[in-house]
Amino acid sequence: MKKILLPVFIILLFAQEFAYSDLSGWRRMIAKDTYDVWVNPKNPNTIFVGGGGHVVYRSYDGGYKWDTLETVPGLTGTSAHFNNLFIHPKDTNVILVAGLNFCQVRRSTDNGDTWEMVLSYPGQKGCLSTNGKSMFFKPDQPDTIYVGDFMRGVIYRSTNRGATLDSLSTIMTKWRFEDPNTGEIYFEKGNLTIGSMTIRDDSTNIILAGGTNSEVHISTDGGLTWAFTDVMASPLLDYSDSEITRMVFSDRNPRVGYAVITYLFYANRQNGSLYKTIDGGYTWDMVAFPDTSMWAVDCRKFGNTEEVFIGGYTEDFYVHDSIRVPGVKIVRRSQDGGMTWLPYDNTIDWYVKDQQYGPVANVWSIRYFGPEGKEKIYMASEAGAFVLDDPGASEVAGGLDEDEQSIFLSKKSDRTITLVYKPYNPHLRQKLRFRIVNSLGKLLKTASFSSNNQKAIRKDIYVPRLTPGLYICQVIEGLRSSSELIIID
Repeated sequence: MKKILLPVFIILLFAQEFAYSDLSGWRRMIAKDTYDVWVNPKNPNTIFVGGGGHVVYRSYDGGYKWDTLETVPGLTGTSAHFNNLFIHPKDTNVILVAGLNFCQVRRSTDNGDTWEMVLSYPGQKGCLSTNGKSMFFKPDQPDTIYVGDFMRGVIYRSTNRGATLDSLSTIMTKWRFEDPNTGEIYFEKGNLTIGSMTIRDDSTNIILAGGTNSEVHISTDGGLTWAFTDVMASPLLDYSDSEITRMVFSDRNPRVGYAVITYLFYANRQNGSLYKTIDGGYTWDMVAFPDTSMWAVDCRKFGNTEEVFIGGYTEDFYVHDSIRVPGVKIVRRSQDGGMTWLPYDNTIDWYVKDQQYGPVANVWSIRYFGPEGKEKIYMASEAGAFVLDDPGASEVAGGLDEDEQSIFLSKKSDRTITLVYKPYNPHLRQKLRFRIVNSLGKLLKTASFSSNNQKAIRKDIYVPRLTPGLYICQVIEGLRSSSELIIID
């Protein structure tokens, strides 16, 4: 059973109900189904986007005009989803693509003009596929590239920039089965079905693999051997319906990471959610969005914590499930490591004219690209590829030091709380908003006050009579929010 941090969910509730009308700014770059984005690290105007049906899109002007590239000439319109792109950080003419239902890895050495197959299963041995994000490179040795095969659990490695890929190992696990006649539970050894993979920057021999059964496995020798470490979700019915589709680690503290889980069927709850690790991936705890199906997550350094973006996903096997499993059309942003969240859901233009059944607003990839502190946020979804050109990172410039706390609370009387708040950007004249909720998530008080070139603001805030218990207070400053708990004895 996983630990659940109750105050996190309380904060989540009142953060979500606030109507942010100023969270626009997403620019649609492509009005077609898209599945991954990668930006040239040497020229941010050059962008590649993975599409459907063996197609990759390329832009040289920051996403305004696009070329359509056929990775397999003459073969388009298939069910393949290019959900794994990679541009070599040193030789940016080298590009690799892999995907779901694609059955191979293809490589270009001329910036996408021509492609060749570098990995596939011969004959009738099946389809090599990537489910979530499972193609990556070693940060200190970018010529070394890994690919994790979804169905067979096989890890492939290249040491020559993807020119060839050789099988390195197979991740094994024990699958749980139930006898349909007796109800007896038994286990059989088999390969892990890989949902996603990632690598830690602090020790690039440490690789993590997340299964479609919410298991986490770790290799500490560059992928040669593997050990089971944790299970994230505990679904009621089928634990194979818990796909870890993305795992990322912080560039601030490489032992801090985030992961999301996709699930398909509403009845199989205690599932989905955002998970976080603080020990390098050995243990994971749910921090937000219980029973919400998500596919995409990314994070970046933000002061003394991380900014986190997540994107939701709901499978549409059946209308009943596509309606009831929360996930579709969800895009959220946290600037305090997952404690509180700002919703972008209704500020994005999900409508695509040519889609036969209307927009399917599933998010397949959210990625930060750009120099530190000036990153743009790119999103690939079934309703198109988007970019947030100005994500507002400059709001904290000149503000708090990394180790400074921004909000301090004390009880002055039964009906008064004293708030001391240090603005993240003290040089702006702006309106700040205050909220307090009880342990059940009930909103008790809202207030607003102004900041005008003040390093610290002190306010006595009148509140309803507070009975003994736990309360959460939040101050909202632009797109940044700070929260603090207060216990009334």
